[in-house]
Amino acid sequence: MTWTVNTTERFGGANRAPRINPYLPARTESLDGNGSTFSYKDIGKPVVLYGDRVRAAVSGQEIYGFIESVEAATQGGYGVGGVLCDVGQDVLAVDEVGDLAVGDLVVAGTITAVGTQTPALGAKVIKASQESSEYAPYVVHRWMVMAYYGVQGAGKQVMLRKV
Repeated sequence: MTWTVNTTERFGGANRAPRINPYLPARTESLDGNGSTFSYKDIGKPVVLYGDRVRAAVSGQEIYGFIESVEAATQGGYGVGGVLCDVGQDVLAVDEVGDLAVGDLVVAGTITAVGTQTPALGAKVIKASQESSEYAPYVVHRWMVMAYYGVQGAGKQVMLRKV
């Protein structure tokens, strides 16, 4: 069951209203810290697929999902955590450059290192373009800007949805 918030004017139309869906949980994934250990400080960071695990995204990479939770335990030498990566899930992020608009697709911006606190407003994202990735025409995991909070500009918070 999905509830739709009546915020048509604020979010630019009935199809862009944020959805609250408590029945769409995060996926449990193995977190490969590439030599580092994920912790609660990494919640909100974008990740990419890396074999059968996920790793922290680097600037310009297609975003598979965002870390929602990190468990203290490990499995097979890797961390375990929840990743928001299914179509219809929403996350908050930050417009790194200031050129995002509602409807733009995004990729990872400048990231903070694994084990370093994620910025309070969310991870940095940048506008996806043909130049931002060698695989741009084949992007599978698309995150779209659904809402912009405040006046458009660098450092402002945006709401993203996996489409």
